[in-house]
Amino acid sequence: MRAAWFTPECRSCGDRCGGSVVTPTAVLADPGDHVTAPAPGAALDQAADSSRTVIRAYVFVLEPTPEQASVLRSHCGAQRFAYNWALSQVKANLDQRTAERSYEIPDAELTPPVSWSAYGLRKHWNTVKDDVAVNTDTGQVWWPENSKEAYSSGLANCAAALSNWSDARSGKRRGPMGFPRFKGKRAVLSCRFTTGSFGLVTDSGDRRHIQLPRIGVVRSAESTRKLARKTIAGTARIRSATLSFRRGRWQVSFSVEIALPARALSPATTGTSAAVGDCGVVVGVDVGVKHLAVLSNGEMIENPTHARKHAKQLRSLGRRASPPCRPGSSHRSTTLPALAAHPGTDPGGAHPHREQSPRSPAQTHHPTGAGLRYRRRRRPQRRGNDPFRWRLQAGVEPGSAGCGVRRDPATTDL
Repeated sequence: MRAAWFTPECRSCGDRCGGSVVTPTAVLADPGDHVTAPAPGAALDQAADSSRTVIRAYVFVLEPTPEQASVLRSHCGAQRFAYNWALSQVKANLDQRTAERSYEIPDAELTPPVSWSAYGLRKHWNTVKDDVAVNTDTGQVWWPENSKEAYSSGLANCAAALSNWSDARSGKRRGPMGFPRFKGKRAVLSCRFTTGSFGLVTDSGDRRHIQLPRIGVVRSAESTRKLARKTIAGTARIRSATLSFRRGRWQVSFSVEIALPARALSPATTGTSAAVGDCGVVVGVDVGVKHLAVLSNGEMIENPTHARKHAKQLRSLGRRASPPCRPGSSHRSTTLPALAAHPGTDPGGAHPHREQSPRSPAQTHHPTGAGLRYRRRRRPQRRGNDPFRWRLQAGVEPGSAGCGVRRDPATTDL
């Protein structure tokens, strides 16, 4: 499989694209497609020398005709059929080997295992697709009606699911994971294209049409000029297209390889180290969701567990201080100071992840991203917020926890 590019002038089959100009994509045509694949342009190669390439996604909503919507649904159904077929083959093989082991059959005499790699499943599919993808009523083979990428995407998804399940069992993947399940008709309709004639139609300044293999040109509900400008300039290359049906509408997501200009990169990438500082390493810092901080180099700082560490002691001290106690009692003089001096109740205490952590990003990197800014928030004080005001109005002597000597407001000078 070799990556190629379309020329600015379309030389593919006129029945599929109508002579339109298609943006550069990875090309490997389906059987019957006539596509030329000249060498890539030098714009992206020159840009890669002084910049860095990143992968970004561009999602466009489609407006297919009723006939095109039926073809789109057929491709997604073909993907689901290939996924279920591959999973059934692997599951039957695993069940057969498990049953043979229950009869104490030696491992050398067991049924040979089925390869569940994407390549192995695709090779097996090509040998049996004429017998599997057949209409039971008419006996007609129906797999040529869809692009081969529809079946390849289903086989690749099954191989990825089985690989994740195997890694979870062996301990290479964290967390529990069950055996993959079969997809029903209510599953999300999706199909991925990695080869074939797909991309943006840019003939005569057109910014509202998208080319898909075996489907043809489909109108988009929004303009594609943001991606078309980059592909025409040669600073972007479409790697794959994922078709899906979500929230009642069809959409396509392009995985695009984009070359970022040198001015958008950090000083460490461009070669200037004046703004790096003494650390010599530039890293972006952002506040995480499951972690305290996430660095741009992939490092993650775990959340502090002070509350979990001191929760048991705090619960014990809280239960001891919860019943009412008289001022001056020994129970009160020992419990409340211990509760106040507990490290879990000090919101302004030293935070190991702020100042004392040896893995603090500020000590090992030069932060250039959003950064982590710790600021102690103070509760605003309202005017006249006297803690003994309500007790004086109620005629209660200032005491501890409302315990005191009640006096008569009529005879007492407040």
